[in-house]
Amino acid sequence: QVGRRLRRAGLKARTINIKARYDDFQTVTRSATASEPTDQTDIIWQFAKELLLSKLPDRPTCLRLLGMGVSNLDDTGQSQQLMFDREEQKRNKSIDSVADQIKNRFGDSA
Repeated sequence: QVGRRLRRAGLKARTINIKARYDDFQTVTRSATASEPTDQTDIIWQFAKELLLSKLPDRPTCLRLLGMGVSNLDDTGQSQQLMFDREEQKRNKSIDSVADQIKNRFGDSA
């Protein structure tokens, strides 16, 4: 939903944030900043996954809450693209566009 909301608003984000709250109510937040702003779901997910797997403390307790968000928003629409990434980015934008259309028509749970 984060990427979809960014695309709807015409925004891109540089920073991906995660928040974890454990059963003892200790809260841990972590963030990572991309070199270029993005609204692509797969890139946002890759950053969030990396934060989850490598940056959260390994604890034997249970999670009560896990959240993800973005910050450092950019509304200029003038992000640079690396030459070798353009084809993959086009493909991913197409996938995001189709997913957005499906969710717009059938709801967020589709």
